[in-house]
Parts: sequence; C-alpha cells; structure tokens
Amino acid sequence: MRLAVVLANEVEAVDLTRASRPEWTHLSSRGPQLVGLKPGAQRTDHTSVLAAFLDTGMDREQKPVWYVPYAKIAPRLSITATPSTTNGQPADSSTSPRFVSLPIVARHGTGRMVLNAATHLPQKVVTY
Repeated sequence: MRLAVVLANEVEAVDLTRASRPEWTHLSSRGPQLVGLKPGAQRTDHTSVLAAFLDTGMDREQKPVWYVPYAKIAPRLSITATPSTTNGQPADSSTSPRFVSLPIVARHGTGRMVLNAATHLPQKVVTY
C-alpha cells in the first residue's frame, strides 16, 4: 500500500462531476483532503487498469469516482505500514510502536507519511 499526493491541477473537471460523493465534486477551498481509494473489482483486473491509464494517462488516484472516506481504508494501512519514529525513520519493531509510516508517491518527489499507530491518522509528512 502506498499514499499518493494528487495536486488540484491533476484532476480533470469532468472527473469531478463523476465523484463518488457530493463533497468531492469540486476542488476544496479548505486545502488538501484526505481520501482513500476503493479497491478494484478484481485483484486480477490489471489489464483494464493498465488500459485505462494508457487511454487517459491518469492513475486511479486522479479520478474522484474511486474516492472513499479515509476512515474506511485506514485499518488496511497497518498491513504494510512499518514501525517508525516521528521523523519517518525505522523504529524498533519489538515494542508496540506509537508511529508507523508509509511511502508517499507524488509526481514531484517522494517521502513518507507518519501515522499514529493506533488511529492511522496522519501526524507528519517527511519529504526527501
């Protein structure tokens, strides 16, 4: 699992009209929004995902029709999140960690999102 940063200019206006919830039919004036992506219908359906990307040049995270509330996917983050310090560095996994982190993929850089291990709410973004 990874986290992706999508800039407002990477979302097409026509895709906003197809958003899965009313609050995602327009760009937020309150700053970044934290959302999850609903999983594809089938784990083996890579061909159709690849075809859609090749046709449009857009990944699923740029299409609001795939968005779901972050709380719905947050528990799944613990599957691949790694124990970390508040600065996103690896932490001792023999104790119950206070923080975990996941990689962030963005068109303009990379980093890690540090999450509270219990709630999976973001605590800090560390960029490289």
